[in-house]
Amino acid sequence: MESVSGLSKVSGLSDDELADGICSWAGRVAAGMAQLLALVAEFDRREAWAGPGMLSCAHWLSWQAALSPGTAREWVRVARQLTELPAVRTAFEAGRMSWSQARAITRVAEPDDGVDWVELARHGSADQLERIVRGIRRTKHAEAVQADPEETAYRMRTRHRYDADGNLVVTIYAPAEDAPVILAGLAAQRAELDRQREARAAAAAAVREDVPAGTSEEAPIAADRVPAPDPEQVPVLRDVPAGTPGPPVADPIAPESSRATDGDALLDLACAALDSQRTAHPEIARRTRAHLVVQVDPLSGWARLRDGELLPPTSLKAVLKTLPGRGGILRLRRLTAADLTAHDLGRSTREPSLALRELLGSLDGERCRFPGCTRHTKLHAHHVVYWADDGPTDLSNLLLLCSRHHTLVHQLGFHLVLRPDRRLEVHTPDGIPVLRHPGQPWADPTQLDPTGRISAGTLPPTHCDARLDLGYAVAVLLQQAA
Repeated sequence: MESVSGLSKVSGLSDDELADGICSWAGRVAAGMAQLLALVAEFDRREAWAGPGMLSCAHWLSWQAALSPGTAREWVRVARQLTELPAVRTAFEAGRMSWSQARAITRVAEPDDGVDWVELARHGSADQLERIVRGIRRTKHAEAVQADPEETAYRMRTRHRYDADGNLVVTIYAPAEDAPVILAGLAAQRAELDRQREARAAAAAAVREDVPAGTSEEAPIAADRVPAPDPEQVPVLRDVPAGTPGPPVADPIAPESSRATDGDALLDLACAALDSQRTAHPEIARRTRAHLVVQVDPLSGWARLRDGELLPPTSLKAVLKTLPGRGGILRLRRLTAADLTAHDLGRSTREPSLALRELLGSLDGERCRFPGCTRHTKLHAHHVVYWADDGPTDLSNLLLLCSRHHTLVHQLGFHLVLRPDRRLEVHTPDGIPVLRHPGQPWADPTQLDPTGRISAGTLPPTHCDARLDLGYAVAVLLQQAA
């Protein structure tokens, strides 16, 4: 199939031509990805990425190739492993193996394991290959635990990120044997939330039945039928900017068809934990209160969470709805010009106060401000104009740096300029801007297969059985690798 470009040409293709085009280009993309990773492997081997402020090859890739940090790290990992697996690399470069397959294989394959990974990839789907790899890793981990339980003890952990729509995505990593407990606990919490909603709905229905005929349904309910609000549960809004819509009053009665989800259960458990902390450990609760403050920009109406995620004005309308029945846990705070200097300490002390440090983290997000760095742990408040050079401990002279970049700034003499709008400019001692805009591609990226050696049948597997005996497959592969 000839290369096509433009929607007009694509729309004129037949179904078979579209299918052939998809498979052909998928193979070309796979071959191009293999060549790209070969370049990454050599670049990493030479440590050519090393430069002002660069921490690793993945750090350089995330800037120069416009990748997320996680994707950049995965590129480097796979690139390194492919140098040890010539057969897999050759199939990948020929477009006979996809990126998903190569990525899965490099998690477990070893140079002398005796497994024909190329043939295995040709006779199964990428999903089946992923399942086989997970089975091998699980079996090896179980054997390692038996050999040394203390060194290989698996600790449950979580990770979180924000997706393209701005929604929070929490990933839980837990041993498989803990899964029933976690899932059953969430199910129990969902059931409890459903019972509470049904009870509120029944109580509200009973109240409506007692309303005298001819009385408007919107007439206020008698005070003796409504419990007095708990002062600790009243939503607290501090310094909400003028013109910002007030928090909507959430309907306490959920629709009968609305059932609690795992997300509702997890949110309720988190709220209960915060309530318990506030009661049992008020000192700790006061120290962690800054994590629950949403800073609102009075000009744009946008807000910033403590981890740097931004909320549009439309999200603020429902910010308290996210915590039904738990008003006061999340707080809104409007930023004013006075706030930007209220906690300045000048030359009175070098260390920022707790209030100044909280404001700094809320404004910039709890992350390193060095260009290209995404670290959000072990952060230091750095004086842009050094304290030794009479720099004040003021918000306008402070920013957050991770411990690694804080050390590099002092050792290598980077020149930092913090603008009034908190834009940061970083130059080397020679005046070279750090993280300059990447240059243009070396060649036309559409020329992925100039020889035309990749066809629609190059990448798809030769045989793929929808059924997979995972136990048998894992046992055979482990026996081959033994």
